[in-house]
Amino acid sequence: MASNRMIRRETKRQLKTQRSMKRRAELRQLINNPELDIDEKMDAIKKMEALGRDSSSCRQSRRCGLNGRARGTYRKFGICRNEIRIRTMLGEIPGLVKASW
Repeated sequence: MASNRMIRRETKRQLKTQRSMKRRAELRQLINNPELDIDEKMDAIKKMEALGRDSSSCRQSRRCGLNGRARGTYRKFGICRNEIRIRTMLGEIPGLVKASW
């Protein structure tokens, strides 16, 4: 199980991303506008950098909804591979059956 500190850090990143999403989109449009001066683009880049790293959506990682594990998390289920195996063996995930041959 992941430490509570790591889970809190991830939720903090999600909140920062949601708060700055609109501002980042506006700045991105300015930066990608071919009609603007290079000075205005540089100002927009500096403002984007001032928002902070954790406000970027690519800094987030998916975590298991049950134990907080960061690696091996399936998007479809929202849980990690270890929990999928356990839940499948218990029959809690409909439609999944452990392979046997």
